[in-house]
Amino acid sequence: MENKKRGILLTIVLWLMMISYSIGLFVFITLLIMNEPLPLEFHSKYAELIFYWVSPIIVIFSLIVSIGMYCWKRWAVYAYFTIQFIGLIIALSLYFMHDALPNFGDLIGAIIIFFLIKRKWQYFE
Repeated sequence: MENKKRGILLTIVLWLMMISYSIGLFVFITLLIMNEPLPLEFHSKYAELIFYWVSPIIVIFSLIVSIGMYCWKRWAVYAYFTIQFIGLIIALSLYFMHDALPNFGDLIGAIIIFFLIKRKWQYFE
């Protein structure tokens, strides 16, 4: 078995991902328990539905995928980029069209992950 060295930067980024997705999941669960709407303007009822129900599902998958990437799973890398792409499309097309700039943070994160993983791709199973 070869020694897989993740590198400090990739390790930190993956841990930050797992922590941020855990916090995001906690926030969505808290919102569901409180049953109080956020002071957000939605362009349609579908946008509100997606924000409160699809977004938590994406956060759950993202947490699972970040753990998978930490465990050197190739499927997790593919799933991560797929989730980021779907999330960006949903965000741009449905509910934050006028505030699209914050959604590009995930895109920048995906680009950083791409360049960090690119050098370690041979270690992923």
